[in-house]
Amino acid sequence: MNINTKRSIMLSLLSVAVIWNGLCLLGVLPLLYFRLSVFLLAGCSAVMVFVPLLFPAFRTADGTSSAYSELTPKEKRLSLVTIALAAAWIATLAVCVAYSG
Repeated sequence: MNINTKRSIMLSLLSVAVIWNGLCLLGVLPLLYFRLSVFLLAGCSAVMVFVPLLFPAFRTADGTSSAYSELTPKEKRLSLVTIALAAAWIATLAVCVAYSG
């Protein structure tokens, strides 16, 4: 799986998780359903990390830049948006945990 595909998947999952937690906070969904966003993100992250480790044939060597300075401007923007969404997800998750307990 290409690194850009993984980034797009994670960005989409974080967006869905933030919206899901927001719906739980607003009372549209039962508050205890916020836990599903944890399982969604943890499961998909584990699959993206462990599948290449367990099945080396699925690895790709292209697009594996590890340094932030080596990224293109578009990749940098996408990385910053992903970090911001991760922070928003953690914040909404903390609020959900505080209200549910």
